[in-house]
Amino acid sequence: MAALLLLIALIVISSKNTVLPYLIPIISFVILLWLFKAVFFFLWLLNSRFTEYRQDEFAHKLGFGPELKKVLLKTIVTGAPSHVDRYSILTRSTPPMIHNRIRRLEKLQSLRDDINKECVATPSPSH
Repeated sequence: MAALLLLIALIVISSKNTVLPYLIPIISFVILLWLFKAVFFFLWLLNSRFTEYRQDEFAHKLGFGPELKKVLLKTIVTGAPSHVDRYSILTRSTPPMIHNRIRRLEKLQSLRDDINKECVATPSPSH
């Protein structure tokens, strides 16, 4: 993209008035094309993640939920960094994180309550 803009700038410098009316639509087309590519790539990533979750749910319905969870637990690398950069996962990562897949499988197997309820601290009963 940068090389294309540099080429366009050289053309503008070399011929001032003859190319300028044609150059503005070309630059706007290149910018819009890049924006459409970014939006559709993001939508493709979202679709890919949700397809993976649907496949896990289908495996659970077939009765392979516990086996899938065992396989996913085996693929987790010990010593992996615990910090997760949500931006890079959201914009660059195709498959969902293994921990999220395991969490959804546990929710399907009724081993885990709703994910939102986990974050809320429950008060202890006082006597």
